[in-house]
Amino acid sequence: MLAESKNAALYPDWLDHIKGAHARGAFVSLVGYAACLRDWHCHPQQKGTVRDVRFLAPDGQQHFAFIVNVESLLFYLRSPAIRELKYDLSALRRLFDSTNENKRGEWTVRLSTVDDVHRLTEFLALR
Repeated sequence: MLAESKNAALYPDWLDHIKGAHARGAFVSLVGYAACLRDWHCHPQQKGTVRDVRFLAPDGQQHFAFIVNVESLLFYLRSPAIRELKYDLSALRRLFDSTNENKRGEWTVRLSTVDDVHRLTEFLALR
């Protein structure tokens, strides 16, 4: 368990929530990635029935998050990340057919496998 993480006790419960083996691997990979980021603060947060993991930049703004579903993860590039102009929506669409832009202008990507997580983390290039 990531003992120093805020709400760390949620991780095992959320892993149990995921039914697909590939999606479970994606969850473990993305949580591991988050745990290894040097200047970012990442933690799970439950809001009602929504299970999400938040990525807070060094400035405290939430740039990314992902929602834990039964068969997949829904990753969000939030407004602060998009405003930086570091990321390109067309490039993200080339990587993922599931890329979408929601009503709030945030970008989403459905992740179902470890390979999906690897492609996304290469795209994000966070350290």
